[in-house]
Amino acid sequence: MNHHQGRAIAIFRENLSLFQKLFTAMALEILLFDGEGRILDRCPGPGHPTGSALPSRLSDRFTAEIAGQLTGALRDMASAGAPSDFRQVEAESIAGEAPILLRFTLTLFSVPDPPFPLAVAAVEDITRQKQMEMNLQALEQQVRTITTQIFDRMESERKLLAANLHDSIGGALAAIRYSLEKKNLQAEKGDTISFTDVVTMLQNTVEEVRRISTNLRPPILDDLGILTTINWFCREFLKVYSDIRIEKFLHVQEHEVPDELKIVIYRILQEAMNNIARHSRADRVRILLEKKGPALHLMIADNGIGFNRTGKNEGRVGLGLNGMKDRAALLGGTCRIRSEPGQGTTIEIAWPVAETPAEIY
Repeated sequence: MNHHQGRAIAIFRENLSLFQKLFTAMALEILLFDGEGRILDRCPGPGHPTGSALPSRLSDRFTAEIAGQLTGALRDMASAGAPSDFRQVEAESIAGEAPILLRFTLTLFSVPDPPFPLAVAAVEDITRQKQMEMNLQALEQQVRTITTQIFDRMESERKLLAANLHDSIGGALAAIRYSLEKKNLQAEKGDTISFTDVVTMLQNTVEEVRRISTNLRPPILDDLGILTTINWFCREFLKVYSDIRIEKFLHVQEHEVPDELKIVIYRILQEAMNNIARHSRADRVRILLEKKGPALHLMIADNGIGFNRTGKNEGRVGLGLNGMKDRAALLGGTCRIRSEPGQGTTIEIAWPVAETPAEIY
């Protein structure tokens, strides 16, 4: 150590309390550098616990690459002619057991007579902070993706509703109008008029409105609950697909299913059964709804042909499966879909739910 370095260290120690006040409270070490980026001295920073020994020092993770980055920053600061400014440098250290990310906050000062350029740097370990920032960015991207999928799903449902209204209700009303206009002409001629066919068309139209309304949200769900709705849905399903056997295991009480989950469970069941009817060629379906500890579990399994999620069937059922995952995720649920060609398909969803007291009748 030469004379200038000794004087620099002495001045650094004398003014250590000032340097500690200048830097962030998260700094674990304060380092003294010479103009070439070499460490001359180091002391605990504001973030270091008072009275405890200096831990595995961040400065021990110093590498030639980091020294090069710091030297470049110091030269830039010196050439800018603003020695009181601060400059931050982030650098990854691969020295030691695992890589860490360090942040150096630099400021310049010099020893007079003759001038000897120096720098003081506060060192922070920002590995965890950066990981949290990355996790937050990933979460924000996930939220954006889910939001986009939700809007796409809503738009698809609006298109389906519009098509149903146009094709069924619109067509029925057009037929009724045509029939009434025809009967009006017959009445002007003095012919005998029968409205039996018009009444029949009106009755069919009313039934079609009920069908569309029920598909949007079955009134039975609000009136009698999810368990009764599942039983009703299965009965209606079997009226159309009588060759499929449904086994239901509803091991849960109505009050154990949160209200906000009921419509989600119904929509997922509706989508899953629609996929089974259209694609699976199954003749048996098992539906399980049960509460295990702090979670509510829904399982829908069929013994159909299954599919390869990376194969040609993905396009046909992928939208429906992604819709189920999105619906489950909106209320904190996790969705797992297992399927192999010839092995059927199983959909398992779990939602965290709070404990609810038993109802007293």
